[in-house]
Amino acid sequence: MLDSDIFVLLDDALYPQSKSFCNHAGIKTGNGELALTIPTVSIGEQQPINEVLMAVHRGWQSKMLKSIRYAYSKTKYFDQLFPILNLLSSTPMPRLLDINVPLLRWIHGVLGLSPTLILSSDVAETRGLLGVEKIMGLLTSLKATEYISGTGAGSKRYIREEDFAEAGIKLTWQDFTHPTYEQQYGDFVHGLSVIDVLFNCGPDHTRSMLENA
Repeated sequence: MLDSDIFVLLDDALYPQSKSFCNHAGIKTGNGELALTIPTVSIGEQQPINEVLMAVHRGWQSKMLKSIRYAYSKTKYFDQLFPILNLLSSTPMPRLLDINVPLLRWIHGVLGLSPTLILSSDVAETRGLLGVEKIMGLLTSLKATEYISGTGAGSKRYIREEDFAEAGIKLTWQDFTHPTYEQQYGDFVHGLSVIDVLFNCGPDHTRSMLENA
């Protein structure tokens, strides 16, 4: 997001059947890393992310918030950040997207990021497309001049550099180096939810680390 003018959320991509960040993130507690997972309703087949429903029972929300409070209540920025997180996570919402998008927008605002956030399902020209066709269709519809891609296997599976060259779009591989920062509870743990660094370091220092990562 920090490096983008427009950030597209692929809400009509297929929901991963394996564990993913769509409904899963980690936090750090006094007993080690703890996985926070939003339970979803399985229909036994792949479906778009924007059609995935959260489990009807709401007990998981209060349990998750209690876990976050337990893990971070003594951090410097807890009182500043937790109230809005509590509000977002305790509001009844039927779809997974209904909690993910507001949380992403909250993080976007807390860090003072500037890109426009767009749902891919709102780009009519690309509805029904998948994989590289979806990516190229979005870039064309949004009149993009550059595409920033991660370097993981999932990203590279859909990237053909020749497609970008033919379309006159610059392809930039994001070489992200995970920063280390002051955490509670012993040795540093990589790859946690962004709330870990926000509670421990605050928005300004988090943004500074991202700018230099």
